[in-house]
Amino acid sequence: MSKFRIHMARRQGELKAREKGYDTFPVDPFVIAESEDIFVEPKDPGRVGVSGGIIFHEESVGIFYATDIKSEGFRRFTVAHELGHYFLEGHPEEILKTAPIHMSRAGFSQGTSSIELEADHFASGLLMPSKLVGEVIGGNRVGLDGIVALAHLAECSLTASAIRAAECCDYPMAVVVSSGDKIAYAFLSESFKKLDRCQSQSKSGPGRGIKRGHCV
Repeated sequence: MSKFRIHMARRQGELKAREKGYDTFPVDPFVIAESEDIFVEPKDPGRVGVSGGIIFHEESVGIFYATDIKSEGFRRFTVAHELGHYFLEGHPEEILKTAPIHMSRAGFSQGTSSIELEADHFASGLLMPSKLVGEVIGGNRVGLDGIVALAHLAECSLTASAIRAAECCDYPMAVVVSSGDKIAYAFLSESFKKLDRCQSQSKSGPGRGIKRGHCV
């Protein structure tokens, strides 16, 4: 997956938010789906294992999202992710090669396919356009208060907001997500990656092999 394709997917999300008239937070993926005549419904909470999915049936499109996950921010991200599959060029065709129903695990998980990563980045740009993020956090040092404020205004999770803040600010930031006593994945801001100390550690230090990613 090239950085260019990821950047373009995120950019398409931002452009779609602007096209739909959003110049303030929050961006509502449910309303955007409705404007496209896409039917959205919750998934049976007893059926676990996927975050959501999209169905292409003739001229109709439907989206479903998990309800066993209680985070409202995650549900909003899931719907935005499925909208990525709808709006991004080539995604419907790729999905329809195998079946009209596509199951997703939104959230930048490791080992994710290229179209899943693109849909995740589309969702990130759609829900948190860089212009609106910048108005909340500014371009300088970002603290927890700024991330909490962004999460509240954008109606997204703290983790997703922290990562988006790192993408949009000039100050070096690192977001590390752990599972138990192991590091699951991490995200380093561009300014952080330019630090000499970070570069030396990436070559020979204990952090070698950590995968960058996002989590909602």
